[in-house]
Amino acid sequence: METMSWQQQLSGADVYLKRVKKNSNSYSPDLLYNLCAMAIEQYFMALCVYKNVLPENHRFSDLVDAVSSFTPVDGNIIEDLKKMEAMQEICSLEGYSRKKSTIEDVPFYITTTEVIRAFVIYHIPEASAVNS
Repeated sequence: METMSWQQQLSGADVYLKRVKKNSNSYSPDLLYNLCAMAIEQYFMALCVYKNVLPENHRFSDLVDAVSSFTPVDGNIIEDLKKMEAMQEICSLEGYSRKKSTIEDVPFYITTTEVIRAFVIYHIPEASAVNS
C-alpha cells in the first residue's frame, strides 16, 4: 500500500476542518472532536511525509515525537494536544476511556486544529502555493 502524498494528506485534513467549521452548530461535540482529531492527524502526517519521517503510531503524542525529530514543536501545541488526546484514550494498554465532549469544548478543538494547520503550512514552503 502506497503512502499518501503530503499534498493528499494536507488536502484531506483541510476537508475535515472545513466540515467542522461548516457544521459546528449542527454536529454533536463528539463528532466535531473526532473530525478535528482526524484533521490534526492528517496535518501532522502531511508534514511527516514531506520530511520523509514516519511516526511510530498515529496518537497525537507519537505524531509530536516524530515532528520533534526534525523541528521544535511549541509547548502550547504540545499541551493542547495532550488535552485533546486525554479526551479519548482508545489506544491505551491500561484501559479504554472516552470523555464526553461538550459544546463549550468545540472552540478549543477548532482553534487547536487551526494552529496545527498553520504550523504545518509554515514548515512546508510549497503548501502555501497548494492551499492559497
